[in-house]
Amino acid sequence: MRTKKRRSRINLKNARNKEKNLVKKGLYQVERQLHRPKNENKQSSNINFNYTKLITTLVIGIFIFLVIMWLLGAFHNVMLQTKSKNYNLFTNGLDLDKAGLAGLNFFKTQLKPMEILEVFAASVIIGGLLSQKFHFESQKVAHGQKGNARFTTVKELEDTYVKVPDHSQPGLDPKKPSFKGFGGFPIAHINRLGLTQKFPFITKHGYYFIDTSTVHNLIVGTSRSGKGETTILEQIDLVSRAEKQSSLVVNDPKGELYVASVNTLRKRGYDVYELNLDDPNKGIAFNPLQLIIRSWEQGDVEGAMQLVNSITYSLYFDKQAGQNKWVNDGAQSAVNGHIIALIEYCMNPKNFRDKKAHPEYITFVNIADLVNQLGQIDYTNPSDPYTQHNVLSEYFKHLEQGSIAKKEFGSTNFSDDKARGSIFSTVVQKLDIFTLPKNSRMTSMNTLEMKSIGFPKYLEFQLLDQRLYGELIKINFRDNHNKKLKTNEIRVSQKGFVENNFDVNLKTGSFVEIEAITGHKRLKNTFKLKINPKVKKVEVSQVGKPEIKMENFKMHYSDKPIAVFMKIPDSDASNNLLATIFVNQLYTELSRQCRLVQGGSTIRRVQCIFDEFGSMIPLQNMDRIMTVSAGRNILFTLVIQSYAQLYSKYGKEDGQVIKENCQNKCLIMSTDSATNKEFSEACGNKTIETSNISKDQNGLAKNVSVSVDKVPLILPERLEHLAGGERLVLRPLTRMNKWGWAVVSHPIFNTGKTLMPFAHTFLTDDFNPKTNPDLVEKIDAHANINLKALEIDWSKWLTWTEQVTKQDEDGNVFVEEENLALQAYNQYRQSDANVQAAAKDAKEEQEMKKSLKEEENQIPPFITNWLTEHDGDISDGTKQAILNEATKLKDVPEGQKPSSIAFVNIIYKDKKLEDKNKEKNELTQEFSQSFNEYYQDK
Repeated sequence: MRTKKRRSRINLKNARNKEKNLVKKGLYQVERQLHRPKNENKQSSNINFNYTKLITTLVIGIFIFLVIMWLLGAFHNVMLQTKSKNYNLFTNGLDLDKAGLAGLNFFKTQLKPMEILEVFAASVIIGGLLSQKFHFESQKVAHGQKGNARFTTVKELEDTYVKVPDHSQPGLDPKKPSFKGFGGFPIAHINRLGLTQKFPFITKHGYYFIDTSTVHNLIVGTSRSGKGETTILEQIDLVSRAEKQSSLVVNDPKGELYVASVNTLRKRGYDVYELNLDDPNKGIAFNPLQLIIRSWEQGDVEGAMQLVNSITYSLYFDKQAGQNKWVNDGAQSAVNGHIIALIEYCMNPKNFRDKKAHPEYITFVNIADLVNQLGQIDYTNPSDPYTQHNVLSEYFKHLEQGSIAKKEFGSTNFSDDKARGSIFSTVVQKLDIFTLPKNSRMTSMNTLEMKSIGFPKYLEFQLLDQRLYGELIKINFRDNHNKKLKTNEIRVSQKGFVENNFDVNLKTGSFVEIEAITGHKRLKNTFKLKINPKVKKVEVSQVGKPEIKMENFKMHYSDKPIAVFMKIPDSDASNNLLATIFVNQLYTELSRQCRLVQGGSTIRRVQCIFDEFGSMIPLQNMDRIMTVSAGRNILFTLVIQSYAQLYSKYGKEDGQVIKENCQNKCLIMSTDSATNKEFSEACGNKTIETSNISKDQNGLAKNVSVSVDKVPLILPERLEHLAGGERLVLRPLTRMNKWGWAVVSHPIFNTGKTLMPFAHTFLTDDFNPKTNPDLVEKIDAHANINLKALEIDWSKWLTWTEQVTKQDEDGNVFVEEENLALQAYNQYRQSDANVQAAAKDAKEEQEMKKSLKEEENQIPPFITNWLTEHDGDISDGTKQAILNEATKLKDVPEGQKPSSIAFVNIIYKDKKLEDKNKEKNELTQEFSQSFNEYYQDK
């Protein structure tokens, strides 16, 4: 019985839900029809619709209708008069005044509503026929024959884009979103009048229309045109206070965007980092080789090689190299070999005393040290004194035949001495940026896991059961009540490594279950999670007996979006290359992770906002990136000064591809005439009427002829003089509005009531560029790293021996194995140590002379001469005491002779003269005599 009642309640509930859904769908369809746009593609007929003729028809029709109604009312009154008793037309007559007044009372008409409607219709028809007799000289001639371009209306903006408040509400919790959905690119701004709580004061409520779709944006604005104030800061604000927050990667040449945004972004729940290439000690650490190390650890050697090649391409590719391209290619191959050789050595536990791999030694500063030390040493075999051997080249020659490093370095080994010298000089030149102390520290650690920018939740582990390699396994996520939340199926790599990105909300007490099938057995491992919101690495504990052999189970879990600001100084471009490598690696890593998830896109949207994109070192394959990245949920907003700047960096063809793949193109201000002309032409043309007037010789008769012509919707000259806050936005791919109707993508001109406001007028409470940088930029942990501890003893690399022909005292010839490379290296180190010691001694001697010279300005020269003469007679302590006392002589008043008693007492107390009274007396007398003579002469 209870079951039946329960079922009936469930059925009733389901029926009500269906009714609600039907009502919602119905209301949506009604509202959708109300927002249906006009059909602008419908061709206009030869006969234009004339509103003047319509109004004339209605006016004449209404006049006729009123006259007819009056006549009918008057006639009805006359009929009533004639029907009265004892009425005689000749004796009583007709009261026409009364009849006329009665006809004016239309509410007492005897006609039925349908008859009134028929009279009105007939009147309008008569009015239409009569209006044909009129000739309307003001009839419009232009109706889009030569172009019908126009700007988007505010109504169309409302139907197409999401409208959100232009700033967060005061007093609102910063972590609570200001609006639903994603943030996006600000398309237009509008103010609405509204009432404040303190009635009757009126205030303006501002709103942005934003494009939240997966599109790229291109902003064109010359220096000081207001790009940051009208668009960039606003975009950061809009993206960060949305319900679905996106991660941010911002190019910030002046550091102003980071300073303005960091505090607010942290309040809104962001993890904020700064890649500070102006002062690397104050930003995050970034090891460009970290992704390579990770791929190598996972057994993905091919992936590691691709990453190595990508880095060295960024370092050594030069499109202007011309005939010297072979030098850059050789340098790239050489450094490829150096990186792989260092990885092979450091990841081999046999090479270290503790029998562990040491990936922390894999840094670019060690690559540079390898080249600078081993690459500069040459040696000869006494058996062949005319052939020189380079230690670094010989190292690669003696690697095992299957070594990847040997294959990569191979082409350099075949070069002659002169060519090899050119290649090595190019290698060293590009590696110099990693040898600067601050850069060395920054690139010797790694703060940020790049994939977490787009994939904040992931787990990884290594399977030891080779039967599962290459097979599908299941990863089940369960809540703390063991209810299954989601199942991900993933294929194990050929080396047994599993890496899974997931989008499941978990908490402490949740479970992760690894499920696999081997043969006919279903195996399972279960882990219980302990999640601390402040710590992204999750504590994992095994539940029950493990059935699958596995190790290194790790989980990263975070609900926080990430913002990375790249501070690249415009005064020093030497570190710009590091920013380019960072961006290239970030996109490569996010793209690789996209291939591992269903749907092929990042779990958290990534917004890359590159201010001064035209001043950055060209990004590798940027034209290809722009064609596919939007589908991967990685969006770019590129800021340039003109199209010419874009073409100069990427060439005409690649620049055109980048430009055409930006769905929103925004012109703020450009001094480049070609850019303004292209924007003007993209807006299209509109049709206008032109009049020609002809007169006779007396000027009395005239004839007016009207013709049509085309003009640009907006002239290039107008674009050259845009006012502050004015913008022109082209959006050629916006062909559907938010109600699902097809629309024409007219350009948007932000002017008048859609003028873009400047951030400093309303956003300074949340984004203040004038914040003191010292309050938000702090010295990072890597600034104190001990680089000496990460150095590698290269002598351990030189293990091969060579046959040397020798002759003993008796003239017998024999062959002996010797490590000539190691001998040459030790000699180099010894000579280098001697040079360094000599330099150190020279430096100390120079500092001593400088110090003495400074002291001579304070100490009388006879004292320094006396001390030099008796250097071995007195102790060092006595010398220093005499010098200290001598510095006080400058304080003796002018005209007063100083005393030597203090100096005599110091000499008497010298322990070295304790039992030598004769020598003591002689020294004191000699000093007193010199003292008195000096001041007597003075």
